[in-house]
Amino acid sequence: EFKDFTPGGKCGLMSAGEGTAFEQFAVWPSTVAIPSPLADLVPPVPLHADGPIVVDDDFQGPDGAALEGRKARVGAGAWRVGAGQWSIHDGAAACAAPDSFARIDTGVNDYEITLKIELPKTAPVDHDWFPAVQARCTGIRSLYTDGGIDARFLWQGSSNEIEVWDIPANTPGNASQWGDPDPSGNKIVHMKLINATNITPMIRPGQTHDLRIIVRGRRVTYFCDDVLVGAAWTRADRGTWAGMNIDREGDAGCRFLKFTVRAFK
Repeated sequence: EFKDFTPGGKCGLMSAGEGTAFEQFAVWPSTVAIPSPLADLVPPVPLHADGPIVVDDDFQGPDGAALEGRKARVGAGAWRVGAGQWSIHDGAAACAAPDSFARIDTGVNDYEITLKIELPKTAPVDHDWFPAVQARCTGIRSLYTDGGIDARFLWQGSSNEIEVWDIPANTPGNASQWGDPDPSGNKIVHMKLINATNITPMIRPGQTHDLRIIVRGRRVTYFCDDVLVGAAWTRADRGTWAGMNIDREGDAGCRFLKFTVRAFK
């Protein structure tokens, strides 16, 4: 029986009853050398974009001002509201109800987005939080139409997660490649969960956190407060629109304090 559970490099075996026999015990190395021909095929996981900031907005402005048409502090585009009522309150972008999203055209396809999110002060009881970064959208319509990537915080009954959802734009070509038949016989491209990572207890009620996502090529990498959380492959390989949203079952008490988009060189 091994009883030392302090953090470190130790490992062992444990039995809770009689009659247990351990026939083999192996510890694999934590790292392994990859032959050069294979290493060249493994895509890098970028931790930061290395280009200029193309959009930056700290949402400072008069309380009650509409987000629609607002020029970001950095960037040539203006905010467009796709759903819900978005306005500025105490230096944050906030929406009046869930099922709301707003986006801005970044002008680039590969980028790093950082969204500073202030979570509601109370834990949800009969709903969730669902504040999210939206990336790689091809326009201002819903993800089911224009496609995109959605990375969101979940309270999940205090079992915190970051989920990353992926959907290509609903074009005939994408529908033939990735679509499933609907009752009418047409093929529809459905949203798919491409990664979910438990981050308990990183996010708590009333705290402010950075949700950061990098999309480059077909690779998605995401972070919470600069901690690498996960990576996945995306089918949504095109789209310059990015933004923020709260899902229909989420909490409109989530506030978005800062939105930054950095491109790659």
